[in-house]
Amino acid sequence: MKFAIALLLVALIVPASFAAGPKVCSPIGNGFPADTAYIQNKDGSMSIGVPEGWTMLQNLNGKWSHTTVAAVTCRCTTGTGCSPGAFNGQVACVMTSCSACTKSGGGALALYPVRDEDIGVRFADKSELGKLPSVDHELLSAPEVQASIQEFKNTLGVPANAPEDFYAAVKIYGRLAAIGLPKTIKMPRAGSAIGDAFMGLAAINMVTYPSIAAITCKCNVGASCPKEGNVIIGVYWCNASNCSSCTMSGV
Repeated sequence: MKFAIALLLVALIVPASFAAGPKVCSPIGNGFPADTAYIQNKDGSMSIGVPEGWTMLQNLNGKWSHTTVAAVTCRCTTGTGCSPGAFNGQVACVMTSCSACTKSGGGALALYPVRDEDIGVRFADKSELGKLPSVDHELLSAPEVQASIQEFKNTLGVPANAPEDFYAAVKIYGRLAAIGLPKTIKMPRAGSAIGDAFMGLAAINMVTYPSIAAITCKCNVGASCPKEGNVIIGVYWCNASNCSSCTMSGV
């Protein structure tokens, strides 16, 4: 907490080109809250601190863990001039005079900020569809996330190899995706915090799609956000790596 407060008192430093329009070579994370603290260190790395009530799921050289403070580093592979930058809730390696760069193993390779209450998998509310960042392949590779998806299915009584009769919008660690479910899902009984949450959202706000084809992805700001999926775990999402504002909806 003290570290985050200290960072907020330091002027944010980002490459000049980032402010004018970032030339990104390696995205590291997005969806950071507005009061996230950033500081450019003398060694060229950037330190990031999320506010109270948030955590970051980080990939640190292939090892996943939670942290409230992280560091990212970038390396120019062709030329010079590549460093971490932050812009509109995104963190990435940004090039100035460098023509090719990459994330360095000296810092986090991927960061996923998430509210404490959003850790795990929940049904998404209708009002969240155009606001949440998207799931991606790397997040789904985290063992903790895979276990949470399986726990979600277990809670609904979804057996192994169950058919995907319809698709429901879900939040996976605060990020939007759709998950395939059978018609035979069983909502938990009311009377517990988890049961009440599931019952309430399912009855009032659950967003469903009749097929994968009915799920659409629209890029509002940027190039495109094509629909992708992992059929093994039955999760589908909009790839927003080239889009800063993407909306998943149904037809």
